[in-house]
Amino acid sequence: MHLYYPLEILRRHILPITLCSAVIQKEAGKIKVRNMDLDIMEIERNKHGKVFINGSEIIETDSVATNGVLHVVDKVLVSDTG
Repeated sequence: MHLYYPLEILRRHILPITLCSAVIQKEAGKIKVRNMDLDIMEIERNKHGKVFINGSEIIETDSVATNGVLHVVDKVLVSDTG
């Protein structure tokens, strides 16, 4: 069993790039990016227009902040290798 520390969890939720949801094409578009922990994150839009990251739904998109763009996910993102 792997115990996650707060900094590890935080790094899994941060991308080193600014990414708005409009980048994900409609009708099952998909991209892959690495998070700050160097895990590959798969971001996709389903046929209903909902956006998901590694299977977790992004329930609020594109909140612009001074240092990037925030998105709210419905689950904590954990590593597949942990």
